[in-house]
Amino acid sequence: MSKSNKSPASSYTTISKRDVVDRVSEKVRGLNKQDVGVICQHFLDELAEALVKGERLEFRNFGVFTPRIRKARVARNPKTGALVAVASGRSAAFKPGKELRARLNGLPAPAKPGVKPVVKPATPVKSPAK
Repeated sequence: MSKSNKSPASSYTTISKRDVVDRVSEKVRGLNKQDVGVICQHFLDELAEALVKGERLEFRNFGVFTPRIRKARVARNPKTGALVAVASGRSAAFKPGKELRARLNGLPAPAKPGVKPVVKPATPVKSPAK
């Protein structure tokens, strides 16, 4: 019997790059799975290269990827209790945008600045005949 994982993430399914390629190739006419796979890999390579260079990647309405530097620190080995020096390192952080956060929470997307919502004109009220 495995340990019970109370993390909410344990109930999620995992989507692989292959799954994304399959889904996109079904939606985009004129591109087969191989073409979509190459495009997907190039996109991921560019994203990784930008983060390695220290660049911030911003995708409007989706989110922002930012390179982060973790400072060197002293940690404790949980098994032995001994202090251990942990070297500094680099990682990436992702902050979801407003639209993505709204979609994740089941809310309607926030109104975009400068875009007026479509409102149907009210049916004119007929004045009584005289």
